[in-house]
Amino acid sequence: GAMPAGFQDYEMNGNGAAKSSFGRAQRRTINLAALTVCLFLPWFIFVSVYSVAGLSMHYTSSEVVLLTEAVASAVVAMLGFAALQSWRRGEEGNPSWYVFLFVTSLIALVVAVLLGNSNYSSNMEPYLDVKNMNEYLLIDPSKAKGNQLM
Repeated sequence: GAMPAGFQDYEMNGNGAAKSSFGRAQRRTINLAALTVCLFLPWFIFVSVYSVAGLSMHYTSSEVVLLTEAVASAVVAMLGFAALQSWRRGEEGNPSWYVFLFVTSLIALVVAVLLGNSNYSSNMEPYLDVKNMNEYLLIDPSKAKGNQLM
């Protein structure tokens, strides 16, 4: 029988798969190590920066927050440099992994810093301010001033 219009460019290759007249279909192998790194490194950057910036550590030691953000920024900058170098060399297949890893890590870093600081200022800081207030018993406010108790 006659083939419908649009199917005339294809023939069967013996394995049941259609073979295009435009060229041989190539199977691309997936680099499992690169896929794992592209999944877990941006996640690790987000979790580490968000947890340090958004939780009680920000209240007690803000230097650790700045150090964590600086280290994560340096890692993202190195990923950007690696993506740029790979793209300039024209490595086949690899530049897309490097660019993807750089872009997702940059997004993870920016979102973690913004959401972590927002969570800290909206929720953690007010809670910790109230939690750290002192309680004074048996004080007569008509006789003692606030600065005498500090």
